[in-house]
Amino acid sequence: MFKKMTNNPVLWTDGYKFLHKDQYPAGLEWVFETWTARKSRLNGINHAVFFGLQGALAEISLAYKEGFFDRLLSDVMREIKTNFNETFGATNPQLVESYDFSHFEAL
Repeated sequence: MFKKMTNNPVLWTDGYKFLHKDQYPAGLEWVFETWTARKSRLNGINHAVFFGLQGALAEISLAYKEGFFDRLLSDVMREIKTNFNETFGATNPQLVESYDFSHFEAL
């Protein structure tokens, strides 16, 4: 019924994030991103503790190495394009036909 989660960390995100690159201005060279702990939602607790970041980053780094960079480009691109088609194909076939995947290939 459900497919196994991919080992390709590029696909460990919400589908709409495929389209983020198209929202940035032309010529943008980098994007700054942060991980910020959110506030507590428990009554009487007004803080959040964020721990485990070093381990999480090490695991994510290894996943990118093994699940993306160490694999054949043709296999990675086939997986990304299949995922994209499954995410958007039924509702927006024009997007699937016209989408430029070169930013993935350039990595």
